[in-house]
Amino acid sequence: FNAHLVSLNAQIKASDSKSWFDRLMDEYEPSTMLYAGGAAGTDVFSLSGRLGFYTNNNISGSLNIGYAYAGSNHSFNIGLAAYQTMGRIIYGLGINESISSSDSIFSITPAVGLSFMNKEKNASYDILLNLMMPLKQGYPTNTLISFGRTFYFSYKGKK
Repeated sequence: FNAHLVSLNAQIKASDSKSWFDRLMDEYEPSTMLYAGGAAGTDVFSLSGRLGFYTNNNISGSLNIGYAYAGSNHSFNIGLAAYQTMGRIIYGLGINESISSSDSIFSITPAVGLSFMNKEKNASYDILLNLMMPLKQGYPTNTLISFGRTFYFSYKGKK
């Protein structure tokens, strides 16, 4: 009994000595994710990718890159986004910078839609309604429908 008590006290002491970052990693078990997809709207077409992390509470954060064609304007897009999935519902918010030869436009990008996870829980098909809300006067808000595939890597579940 005494040896077991000493062992439990040692485990408590070891867990208390972990940094806040290590405790956060243990609690949320972040893993990597990759998304590839496309979006279309009125006179707009884009291809995009996201590389980031997701956690065991269905929150993801990512760096987004993409290419867009709007009218006769081609642009490169880069941004950050965070999403949460609740059952089949996915919603999120991001920021985006569209860089073209003639202009650079910063936008807020909310999104909501559906996510269909596969049986293995390592990939999903995602369909979202996206808004591109430019923070530059004279540029309209664009509504896009996106369809893509998200791949989840190294998820092992609770320890």
